[in-house]
Amino acid sequence: MIVGASGCDPGTPGADAACPDVQPLTCPPTAPSFASQVAAIVDTRCATCHNLAGQNPDVLLTTYAQIHARRTSVLTQTTACRMPPAGATPLSLVERTALVTWVVCGAPMN
Repeated sequence: MIVGASGCDPGTPGADAACPDVQPLTCPPTAPSFASQVAAIVDTRCATCHNLAGQNPDVLLTTYAQIHARRTSVLTQTTACRMPPAGATPLSLVERTALVTWVVCGAPMN
């Protein structure tokens, strides 16, 4: 995830009601599941552009290994509401929370 804006202050997570801070203070006993939650979010909201035939084939997000390798960028872009970019359907609060929590809690292959 590289560029974009969604109408919130991209530099300050939580500074805008449209982009609330969703980073957990502590990890829950069980991190969000990659297999049942995160993969579906990334497939639906990110991989439509971040695939070999997409608008951003230089940043692939189609496999666990690719997503895990870019987890810092995924976290930065997601917490700042920069991705998905303007014009795309934004992540819901539930989606953002699951994705951010998964990355913060170690991005497990669960």
